[in-house]
Amino acid sequence: CTVMAALRKVYKLSARSMGRAGTVISTDTGHTIRTDVPKHMGGDDIAPQPVELLLAALVGCKTTTAHFVSRHLWRGSTFRIEAIEWLNVTAERDNRGAVSLPIDAAPAVVAGLSIVTGVARVNLTRRCKAIATARGAPTDARNETREATPEAAASAASVGEVPDLRRLGEIVAQRCPVGAMVAESGCVVDIDWQLGTVRSEGSDDGQVADGRGRGQTSARVARE
Repeated sequence: CTVMAALRKVYKLSARSMGRAGTVISTDTGHTIRTDVPKHMGGDDIAPQPVELLLAALVGCKTTTAHFVSRHLWRGSTFRIEAIEWLNVTAERDNRGAVSLPIDAAPAVVAGLSIVTGVARVNLTRRCKAIATARGAPTDARNETREATPEAAASAASVGEVPDLRRLGEIVAQRCPVGAMVAESGCVVDIDWQLGTVRSEGSDDGQVADGRGRGQTSARVARE
């Protein structure tokens, strides 16, 4: 097989300290980011903590990657990602790695994160196209021009026609640069990819659909 040549991607920024423990960062793409820590940690508490921004970068990178992956993975499918809701994203670390004394002695535990958990709820839109009958029976030519309803989309989802979110999560874990770096550090990244709503294009109504039927809360679909 042919190995693709390296495609070098470069990111640049500059920064200066701000207040007692904060930082103002300027990116080469023209954006400004600020970080700080709470007052009890010696900061002024006027911006998110660096670890919070790391989590924001992680979910932002995974969101962008999921959209990119789905466009290629689901090529030819009537489904597309409408939105991804990230719920209860939580990171944990042993604080001894950062604050144990004496400061010039190597800490007994690593200072980095040990685990990141959360839920990625994927809301889908299905283009207005024929949807098989509730039990997957073939459609005829007349049905192929019928606009899909949210109820039909939910019914189709209940019989397994929605894309495989487990596979989506696996590929996102491989392709997301921020996620790959976090995982490479030894941190466990445990994201629960769930099916949210399935909505027909042009409709304001969404149906929550899973393997149990219409209008029910989606079950756990996939874990990274």
